[in-house]
Amino acid sequence: MRANNQPPCPTLPDDAVASVLAHLGLRELHLCAHLSAAWRVQANARRNALRLLQHESAYGVRGNSRDKLHNAGSLALVGGGAALLVSEEKRVRLLRPLGAGESESFESESESAIRGGVAVTVCLWQPGLAALVPNHRGSSGPSGLATRLNPRNVVLDVQPQPYYPDLIIYVSDSGTDRVHKLRRGIVGGGSQSTALGSEWPCGSVGGYGTADGELISPGALALGEADGTPLLFVSEGDRVSCFDADSLAFRFRFGRRGEACGEFRSPAGLVVHGGEVLVCDRLNHRVQAFAAADGAFRRAFGRRGTAPGEFAKPESVAVARARLIVGEYSNKRVQVLSLHGVPLQLLTALAGGVPARMCDFAVDETGGRVHATSYAPAAPLHTFSLVGTVG
Repeated sequence: MRANNQPPCPTLPDDAVASVLAHLGLRELHLCAHLSAAWRVQANARRNALRLLQHESAYGVRGNSRDKLHNAGSLALVGGGAALLVSEEKRVRLLRPLGAGESESFESESESAIRGGVAVTVCLWQPGLAALVPNHRGSSGPSGLATRLNPRNVVLDVQPQPYYPDLIIYVSDSGTDRVHKLRRGIVGGGSQSTALGSEWPCGSVGGYGTADGELISPGALALGEADGTPLLFVSEGDRVSCFDADSLAFRFRFGRRGEACGEFRSPAGLVVHGGEVLVCDRLNHRVQAFAAADGAFRRAFGRRGTAPGEFAKPESVAVARARLIVGEYSNKRVQVLSLHGVPLQLLTALAGGVPARMCDFAVDETGGRVHATSYAPAAPLHTFSLVGTVG
């Protein structure tokens, strides 16, 4: 700290200051804010400009009944954000936004049927929610989710009541070490009954083992593309396996147990962006990037710690507006970083001081929102607004 009779810190030209602040992350901005009052104003302005997420709302009640959510985990968007799939301990629910004029109270209509060996229960839940309940023998319930429209039928009716004529749903089941491919037409919502199409299971892949095509406790799923072929990436064991998303044929895998670059200790959440697969390396406390086309290692960033850019058991990851969103289990916070690991924003608490401990993210770029599931004691479902710009 300078003495009172010493001259103030020298100033730099505005363009030089702007250049420094534009290329540095939270730690450097914090340092700049302590150099001088002039730098503090610019550093704080730059910090605010780097913000991406703002907590908007929390909803849902934890519990086992049809009108509550039990251990909500993975998320997947349907119809580009018109609806949302949420995995629970023994079921997958379809949520759609509450329409204008609809009641916000719980509703409890239901019907049950058995189709293709799969038990399906349909119920309505605020804000207009239907449940699809797979009951596979030996199943531990759905772990990861991914969705896409069937390329042979991509027309999507955008009327107030959503209609998904041919939706493909991928569900991982860690208990049976398999990934299931399901196809279902879904009609309706709100206070009206939901009609289900005639087709349901259309393939699965896996089985316990380490050979090509076998899986060990599959978790997170992510869809991508390489050379025009749709690909399905599965986080499992201490590696990531890749399958053809149409035929479920095995393509390749990458990673093995270890701490070196390209190795994993319990890989968790993953996302495909810009020809890369970004994976949360949970017990190595870092994020790693690989080529989506062949699994070649690209880069790794992060280490164990609590400072910005450091992680403690990162387990969920998403990309929004060219920035990386990472949820940490042990640090109980959400970090926003550049795609190369420069820390840009820390979100440590939600409304009421509840820790921002998120399970999974689903990004709706068009709607300007990020949906998330969370651990107790927070509400099971959350919505964040995207407030940043591409940077």
